[in-house]
Amino acid sequence: MKPETLHSLLTGRVLLDEAKRLIDAEDRHLSTAGLLALQDSLELILLALLRERAVDERKNIESKSFDDLLGELRSDGVRIPKIGTLKAMNKERVVCKHYGQLAEPITVRNFLHCVNLAIDAMVNQVIGRGLEEVFVTDLLDDGDAKEFLANAAELAQNKKFLRALIEIRKAIYVEIEHDYSIYGYRSGANDDMGSGLIGFAMKGGLKAPYYTRNQNWIEQHVNNPIEYVQIDYDRLRLDAMEWGVHTEELHNVRRLTPEVFRADPDSEWKVQYNLEYPHNQANQVNFTYCLDRTVAIILRKQLHKRPRRLLDLTRDFDPPPVYIGMEVYKQASRDSEVLHTVNPTRYEYRTYSMVSGFSDGERFYVISGTSKQDNEFLPYEMFRGYLLVREE
Repeated sequence: MKPETLHSLLTGRVLLDEAKRLIDAEDRHLSTAGLLALQDSLELILLALLRERAVDERKNIESKSFDDLLGELRSDGVRIPKIGTLKAMNKERVVCKHYGQLAEPITVRNFLHCVNLAIDAMVNQVIGRGLEEVFVTDLLDDGDAKEFLANAAELAQNKKFLRALIEIRKAIYVEIEHDYSIYGYRSGANDDMGSGLIGFAMKGGLKAPYYTRNQNWIEQHVNNPIEYVQIDYDRLRLDAMEWGVHTEELHNVRRLTPEVFRADPDSEWKVQYNLEYPHNQANQVNFTYCLDRTVAIILRKQLHKRPRRLLDLTRDFDPPPVYIGMEVYKQASRDSEVLHTVNPTRYEYRTYSMVSGFSDGERFYVISGTSKQDNEFLPYEMFRGYLLVREE
């Protein structure tokens, strides 16, 4: 696919998303604004497909009207369903934009349905994939979520909608719900991992409600594997707002797909759904909506994260002889609790930073250590603390 095609498709998709939000409000003013965005999104996608077919190299398509763009694409052999309705939509758009008239919400919703059908058909004919698949393949970051969504699209082509919807929910789990898994706090889990930020980070589930991250709570309230996922809805709402995701759309996808859970990347997936779900929800309409919204949600989340720049300045620490036998403290002070004695034969160490101590003239390494597993029967040990810097 040409880069300019992809960029135009992306812009058109953003406008299409905004049009759907406005039209879903069922308000005459918002529906009219949605109609204008809807027509603009379709026009951008038409231009993208004509460029992909190299029609712009033979003709000046930028100066052509909307009806002419439809005609050029048809002349190039692309079948356009609902073309009469699309032309009627453009006329309605002219009336609304240039004469200040309001469109009826039910009419605009019908236009939206026809535009979705037309876009799916045209993009498939020109690109060889649906618009959602284009986004999965070319825009989403490599990883489990992208793989699960690609699997979902392939399963749907074979009419295996239940399995496809499960794959969609797996993508939501690894991108969003995994942060709410309290599995690491179950009975007997990570007892030797130690406390502090590093221990909690390894247990995961830091976005789950704090009272659920407790062995006793889990024993009383978690009755099946799916219940290891404990959503803090206030936190989820704030995250969605930060990503630019409509909260209700995220809730819709979670409601309309089977619930899933896995303990870790090597574990078996656990699934739960209502007994009536395969008959009532595992269908083409539900799949199309869930795939479309999930791609948009994950894309917005990933786009939000991409500008982030992180420092990775940790390094392995092979203690010089002068540090062997020295004490590692809980705080940056020699008066605090001793957590560990440096022993490189039994532990591997990493340093993170250097910080001034509470006492003047003292500096400490922020250091962590993990026990070497030479014997599988020995307990796994881990700590994080402060090691006094020896100036000499």
